[in-house]
Amino acid sequence: MNVSTPAIAGILSIVFCLWFLRFALNNLRNADSSKHWPGVQGHMVSVTLWGKRNIGGKSKDAERLTVSYRYEVDGKAYDGNRIAFYTLMYPETVRFAEDHPEKSDVSVFYDPENPRNAVLMTGARSSNKRFSEVILASFALMVSVVVTFMGLLGYLD
Repeated sequence: MNVSTPAIAGILSIVFCLWFLRFALNNLRNADSSKHWPGVQGHMVSVTLWGKRNIGGKSKDAERLTVSYRYEVDGKAYDGNRIAFYTLMYPETVRFAEDHPEKSDVSVFYDPENPRNAVLMTGARSSNKRFSEVILASFALMVSVVVTFMGLLGYLD
C-alpha cells in the first residue's frame, strides 16, 4: 500500500492536534485549580510589550506581553514567566503592563504540589471564551482525521 502525502500530513497533524488538545485540557485543569492556590509576594523583573498595533494613529508595541518575576516559597527562590493559563490580548496586555511595571511587587499564586508552577492571574478566561483552546484543538483534530482518511482512500492524490 502506497501512502499518499496528504495522508502522511494528516497523520502528523493528528499527532500535533492530540498534543494541543492535551495542552489545552491541562491548562483548563490548572486554571480551575489555581483559584485555590496560595499566594506569596513576588517581584516583577521584566515587563515587555511587543507586537505592533495601531493605537491613536501611531504604531506601538501592545499586542503581546512577556514578563518575568521572582518569588519565594518556603525559603526557596523561583523564577516565573506565566501570567495566566490563557493568552492576554490587547488591551489586556497594556492594562497589565501599566498595573505591574518592572521592579514592582506582585502577588504570585503557586501550585502547592509544584511551586515552580505559578501564575499572576488565577482562574480561566471569562466564561464565554473558557473552552476556546479545547474547541480549537478538537476542531483541528476532526479536520485532520478527515484529511487523513481522504488521503488514505485516495481522494486527495
